[in-house]
Amino acid sequence: MAYKKVACPECGEEYGSLGQHWSYNPEHRPEFTEEQKDIIVASLMGDGCLKRQNKHSHIEWEMISQNYLEWIDDMFGCLSTGVSLKETAKESAKRNRDSGFRPNAKKENYSDVYRLQTRTHPFLSNFNSWYGCGKRVWPKDIELTPTVLLHWYVQDGTQVNSRKNNYITFAASNEYGNYDKLDSYFENANLPTPNNYQENTQTTNGNNELDIRFNVKESKELWDYMLSGPRQTPLPDFGYKFPDKYHE
Repeated sequence: MAYKKVACPECGEEYGSLGQHWSYNPEHRPEFTEEQKDIIVASLMGDGCLKRQNKHSHIEWEMISQNYLEWIDDMFGCLSTGVSLKETAKESAKRNRDSGFRPNAKKENYSDVYRLQTRTHPFLSNFNSWYGCGKRVWPKDIELTPTVLLHWYVQDGTQVNSRKNNYITFAASNEYGNYDKLDSYFENANLPTPNNYQENTQTTNGNNELDIRFNVKESKELWDYMLSGPRQTPLPDFGYKFPDKYHE
């Protein structure tokens, strides 16, 4: 994949392959900020995926939320390779028709899918252990900072609209059964402990599914906490996951 020329923040020179420049000049490679590290952790709990490449790894996202990915791209600066269109709605519908998965698939029922990835970086090798058993398993020492909780929520959480009020759920299917570990994430951050795990074993793909559900009072505390960090308003494309009081 050919990337546009990007300036190295250390030497100021522009390179078509900034990652290659850094491989020969590792002292020029910037480190991730604490906020960027938190976004990486949240994304590996959500819609991001670790990809191993040569000695180092990179993070990749595929989502329909172009504006959110462009926000991450801007946040990561030269450590990101930019947002690109992976598949149009028309292509998605055709692929599902051709495969027989959905013979009557129509493009109006699909959305364009966008891709973003970071550049390879030695720091990202720290997350190889998340995949040590062949599938993703979260470690016990995840710290739910406001940034981690915010990005995990926008990527894999839902605001459920009920008649009485709204509440939060998080998807955590890969941690099905690991309830003590999930409880500890919230307890260690002095947040409400999950009081309701919704299990689903009757899925079409044969995989167990798990949602963490919070009540109305707990959800308000979680929303307040998410937006107490560096980002104090909902992120692009995800305002609908927050009650009106949290909008500008």
